[in-house]
Amino acid sequence: MPTRPLHELLAWNVRRLSHVRGIPLPTLAATIGITPARLDAIFTGDFDPDLDLLNKIANALGVGVGDILADTKLN
Repeated sequence: MPTRPLHELLAWNVRRLSHVRGIPLPTLAATIGITPARLDAIFTGDFDPDLDLLNKIANALGVGVGDILADTKLN
């Protein structure tokens, strides 16, 4: 069971992976068909993405859905 809310894990992992892959967040948002504001709403927990959107995010970053939801953030 994650110790952090899922939106925080998602935000941490997506930001980290997009940085490592050199994909700016606005470009990532456009690639998956949402606005940067919607991506930010996902990160803050104001919008809950469905599995299809999580798959689009993961695919755009070249990883699996489990990778963007994993609790890899160090304390």
